[in-house]
Amino acid sequence: MYCPKCGYETLYGTKTCLQCGASIEEGQIDISDVPGLVKRLLALFIDIAVAAIPVVVLGMLLGTKGAGIGLLAAFFYFSVIEASGLSATLGKLAMHISVVDLKGKRVKLSFSLFRNLMKLLTLAGIVSIPVALFSQFRWVAVIGVFGLAGLPSFIFLDTKQALHDLAARTIVIVKRNKE
Repeated sequence: MYCPKCGYETLYGTKTCLQCGASIEEGQIDISDVPGLVKRLLALFIDIAVAAIPVVVLGMLLGTKGAGIGLLAAFFYFSVIEASGLSATLGKLAMHISVVDLKGKRVKLSFSLFRNLMKLLTLAGIVSIPVALFSQFRWVAVIGVFGLAGLPSFIFLDTKQALHDLAARTIVIVKRNKE
């Protein structure tokens, strides 16, 4: 977060700027704190690789039911770790980004569960497009519309919030080192 008057970088929760003494609104999030698409996609790819481990292992051991249990474990991995004190999955930690509420505070578990359910619907929608194009299941393209619906908000909003962030009232920010 940066001071709106002098631009000095401050820590979240700071009420006055240490440089100029200006008042800083609680939970003010500066646009410069928001990561771009590349960081978010790299974090997502890392997380998909991590989340795929229980899906593949349980799928190999228990078949389809095991893969389903692995998917459920992956969903809770995203939700619980983002609501924890880390506020970030392993991919987000690697990219130095985290998920916070609109005041810059840790996300509550209920909001994190909702955020990740919405993200799952978005990802399922995006994945459904090639399935619809290259298979006999053309009706799956309807799901793709929902996946693509989340992209314009990310592209056009200064806060770079995807639809799942807007719905859950969260934002992804660049983690700053507390010095």
